[in-house]
Amino acid sequence: MLRQTVEALGHNPQAAAAATLVALAEVLPELATGDDGWLRALAMHWRDLPAAAALLRAVTGPADIRDAWLWRGESDPVLAAVVGAIAAHGTLREQILSLMREGNDKAVRVLCAVAAIQRDDERLWAGVLDALPHGDVTKLQFHFLQFAEAHCTDHRPVSWSRNAYDVVPRPAAALRRRLFAKACKSADPARSAAALLLKHIDSLRDEHGTPESGEKRHPDLSLGVAWPFEAEPNQHQAARSGCSLCSTDVVCLLCVPPD
Repeated sequence: MLRQTVEALGHNPQAAAAATLVALAEVLPELATGDDGWLRALAMHWRDLPAAAALLRAVTGPADIRDAWLWRGESDPVLAAVVGAIAAHGTLREQILSLMREGNDKAVRVLCAVAAIQRDDERLWAGVLDALPHGDVTKLQFHFLQFAEAHCTDHRPVSWSRNAYDVVPRPAAALRRRLFAKACKSADPARSAAALLLKHIDSLRDEHGTPESGEKRHPDLSLGVAWPFEAEPNQHQAARSGCSLCSTDVVCLLCVPPD
C-alpha cells in the first residue's frame, strides 16, 4: 500500500505531493534506503526547490542509498532530475560544490556524474578537478575516469542499429590545459592525480583519435614543459618538489633539479 502511495505522489504534479514525499521520508527513513521507488518519485518533483533540496540531501547524505542510478547515464530519471535540479537551482549548485570541498565522497561521485552530462558548465567540471585525490596516487576512481571519458568523447548513433554507436573524439583543450597546469605545480597536492587523468585522456585519444578541431597532443606548450613528463625524466623529477635553483613553482627545464 505504501509503495503505491509513494508512486502516486510522484505522479501528482502538486507541490503538496512533493511536500508529502519529503515528510514521509522524515517519518519513515527506511523509505530512502530501501528500493529506489521513493527516490524516483521525489525525482519527478525536481523543479520544486524543497523537493530538489531533499533529493540532493538523499543522494549525498549518510543514508545508505544504492547509487546504481549514477552510472546509467542521462536516461535514468534520478540522474536526470539531479542534473536538472542543480542547473535550475543556484543554491543547490553551491551546496554540492561546498559538500565536495568538505570531502563528501558521495557529493564527489554525484558531481562527476552531473559534470559528465553538463559538459559545457566549466564551474562544475572545475569543481571535479578540485576534488581530485591528493598525494602520490597510482590509480584513479572510476567516477573520475568516467568524467574524463564523457568530456573527451561523444557517442554517435549508427544507422544500422538502434542500440549501437560509434565513439568519436570530442574537443577538450580547456580541460587538458587545466589538468596540465595542476600537474606542473609542485605545490598542488593533486598534481599526481591530474597527471594520471591526463594520461587517461591520452589513451582515449590513442584509441578513438583526435578531434577535427586540430587539438594538439601537448596540453599547453606555453608552459614550456614537456609532456609526458617521462620524456625527460632527469629534468622532470622537479615536478614533485619544484626547482631549488630558481625557485619556480613549476617544472624548470633550464635548471638542474635536486637529487
